Amino acid sequence: MVRIGIIGTNTTAHLCTGVLLTDNHYEISGSYASNNRDSMVFARQYRLVSYSSMEALFKYTDAIVISGYVSDTTLLAEKSLKNFKHTYITHPYLLPMDEIQHLIKLANESGMILQLGIGYRDCAVDKALRNLSQTPALININHQMVQSDDVYTQLQTTLSSDLDLIIGILHINFRKTDVKTWTKTDGFPAILHCHLDCDNGSTLHTTIRMIAEGEPKLEVTFHLPDRIVRTDVFKSTVETQYCELDVIDNQTLEAYQEKAIYKAAFNNFYHAISGKQESIRSIDEQIQAINTAHIIVNQVRKKQIISVC
Repeated sequence: MVRIGIIGTNTTAHLCTGVLLTDNHYEISGSYASNNRDSMVFARQYRLVSYSSMEALFKYTDAIVISGYVSDTTLLAEKSLKNFKHTYITHPYLLPMDEIQHLIKLANESGMILQLGIGYRDCAVDKALRNLSQTPALININHQMVQSDDVYTQLQTTLSSDLDLIIGILHINFRKTDVKTWTKTDGFPAILHCHLDCDNGSTLHTTIRMIAEGEPKLEVTFHLPDRIVRTDVFKSTVETQYCELDVIDNQTLEAYQEKAIYKAAFNNFYHAISGKQESIRSIDEQIQAINTAHIIVNQVRKKQIISVC
């Protein structure tokens, strides 16, 4: 059994704690947050021990979860790895590339497992389409989401997760990234459209639409030589249209649940800690998704393209 500590008291910390409490592979040793009062309230809710410092928590743990967005994520992860603790970062999307590379180096030097948050990996659609047998000529991502105050952070997070999903299914590399349109309304973004060329010959078009209110949507379509596969990630549906047979096959998969994604992630983390090499996720793929998202957001910031779709 792995003794694991929780850093943070945010929504993600609550989600992770709920998952870990039901996982027989883990024993939660306690929690820590920079705000000691928040840490105590959080710990009391789950009947955990609240520690006044990370160093105190380290004494009773084998692994650490750094949850949510915190400005000192890199420093926390660095301390964790230097204290020989396996480290899981739930939200790595905003970390600069040099800081991620630094943490990877520390993990390699210390012999510890470092794993990064997985976005939509291990959701039902991902499992159903993982390792498609054919190469799609075209991939379309259509993501609709409710706009937040911090638009660029939202774009970075969304693009990282969307691209990581595609990379996990197709195991591709992006060769060229281009922001085609960046439509704005009253100074706020409304639509982002990007074009990406892939090393397997595929072309990826991704569109992110910002809405004031409503339900988020994430639809991904794969145009394969003999069929078109349309998916709805949040509704967990897959529609396959076979071109020659003029047949449409509809599947409704296991309901999308963020809790189920974290459960799979922590199960994988445990097996990686236990020495199963096949369970150690390819951080290189995740880095590519995060870095590509950085490139796109930087293009948006520099170009400030205003156009009508």
